[in-house]
Amino acid sequence: MTTLQKEAITTTYFDTKGMIGKAAWDFYNQYGGDFEDWKSEANMIFTTAYYSHNSTKGIFTTWLYFQLDKKLREYTRKMYKHQKKIEADIATIPERIKDRFSFINLLDETNKDATTIINLVCNPTKSFVKQKIGKGNHPCHMKKAIGKHLTTLGWTVNRIKESFQEVERILHD
Repeated sequence: MTTLQKEAITTTYFDTKGMIGKAAWDFYNQYGGDFEDWKSEANMIFTTAYYSHNSTKGIFTTWLYFQLDKKLREYTRKMYKHQKKIEADIATIPERIKDRFSFINLLDETNKDATTIINLVCNPTKSFVKQKIGKGNHPCHMKKAIGKHLTTLGWTVNRIKESFQEVERILHD
């Protein structure tokens, strides 16, 4: 690749960087996951779109927009297939191994605030169910919804943050 070609692709990238970032952000907001993964995928799509663009058929930004939409949707399907495979693998764990985990013991080990969050997820109250969770039923939207709900109950932001950290610590142990 010549210096002129490198400069052309770099200039084009910086001209369309906002579109690429917005597409990644929109898919992240809708489907959740890791924003950096979405952004990385969108950058890869830019590269393939740049080299596959035919200037006689239209302007590059239109081609890029449709490629981002199409390829990020394919990435979403691939991501959900992978998630379903993991869930299927978990379902095949022998029952004797599953019996080692006790949800009651888990709740006994947590403080009252963390238990409240776990109960909201497992047994949501009517007022929580009525609250709009966001676009999609993804964990990142659920966490925001729980935070809003707890705020309406009078919890401070610091108390909510500490409680989520406690739940995360318990789940990772």
